[in-house]
Amino acid sequence: MENRLVRFVRSPHGVAITGTFVGGLALALFMYPFHLAGAPKASLLARGPNAPGPTTTPTVSPTTTAPSTPTQPSLTPSPVLVTPTEANWHLASYRVNAGQSLATAYTIKGTPSGSVLFVERQFGSAGAWRAVASTRLSATSGSLVLPGVPLGRYAYRAVVTENGSVAWTSATRWLYSYGHVPLGEMCVSPSVQAAGSCQVSPQTTQVGDHLFSFVAWVGQGNGGQYPTYDAMLKFPATTCRSLTLSFAVKSVEDGPGDEGYLRVVQSTLDPVQASVPVGNVNTLTAPLSGGPWYLDESDTNPGTWGFNGDLLYVNGYGSCWSENGQYT
Repeated sequence: MENRLVRFVRSPHGVAITGTFVGGLALALFMYPFHLAGAPKASLLARGPNAPGPTTTPTVSPTTTAPSTPTQPSLTPSPVLVTPTEANWHLASYRVNAGQSLATAYTIKGTPSGSVLFVERQFGSAGAWRAVASTRLSATSGSLVLPGVPLGRYAYRAVVTENGSVAWTSATRWLYSYGHVPLGEMCVSPSVQAAGSCQVSPQTTQVGDHLFSFVAWVGQGNGGQYPTYDAMLKFPATTCRSLTLSFAVKSVEDGPGDEGYLRVVQSTLDPVQASVPVGNVNTLTAPLSGGPWYLDESDTNPGTWGFNGDLLYVNGYGSCWSENGQYT
């Protein structure tokens, strides 16, 4: 068996290794360029003919973060509010008694399924709108019942919503809620002129067989001699729609034929009057137009100033939406 001969030859490109192996049957030539690897020469010498080729560490490029792609806006369109094709809403009446429930009717067409109708009222001095009734619009027309309110003037409106967003708002409607306002509260205002006496707290006096409660009175020369009337009370423009008065005549001299008269005078309505015999009580009711009004009185025996004559007593109330029957 022939010995193995290994020869090293340096070349400008590296080291050439040649060898003749057993029987001269194989000639191996291996060229390794040093400039392509960083391994030392000793590592090459240690390799046998069957050793694998040199291992190299692959060059890893620095990791590069790709620029982020801007988030695209949603292509889903926002819900579009549908304005009703027809919308009508009204209060059944604009004048009610205090505390009385109120009906309201509506016709709403062209709204999507699930729409809701709210009836709102203003609350407080800031005028905050709050719902007082609501209904889902399953039909194109219908009605709602609103709760009663105390004496006063109130603003209402209707609102249609779709998915919580307002699609339609009605014009504001005003409701006038009327209650009883005592004559004493009405006549003590500085804007009221009184020829006789008028006060808030009632007093009582006996008139014939009656114990009569009154807040205003006139007489003993301070009244009109029938058929002439004198203005007992002069009121400015009023928030009252009607007046209900009770009155009585008492004679200091107990004259059996005396009679007293009371009337309400306004600029746009005919006078309303009533009379009562001495020692009796009667009632007068009159509508009020909203403008100024006078309460006139007369008597067949008014007497002289401060002496004798009849006394006419008055009490009653107005149906008004303000607490004193006036706008101020």
